[in-house]
Amino acid sequence: MESRAFIRDAKVLIERIELFVSNSFDDAVEANDIQKDLNLIFSGTFNPHLPSAHTLFLAARDAGIRVKPDVENQLARFSYDNFAG
Repeated sequence: MESRAFIRDAKVLIERIELFVSNSFDDAVEANDIQKDLNLIFSGTFNPHLPSAHTLFLAARDAGIRVKPDVENQLARFSYDNFAG
């Protein structure tokens, strides 16, 4: 996936996750849709160095949405916090 497309899609998905969390996790259908979209966005080739990849991962994890272990491993290889700091 092109970086600009990933950033755009990640931003939309992060907003959906934040809305889901603010609604107290009460919509099982939305939770399922978010999980599918999260798997889809991370299933393609993505740049693990993008801050939006880490932001999306953290938003999903904090909301209790599972991120595949291989995606976690890719993101763990590069710490954006260390890069930015």
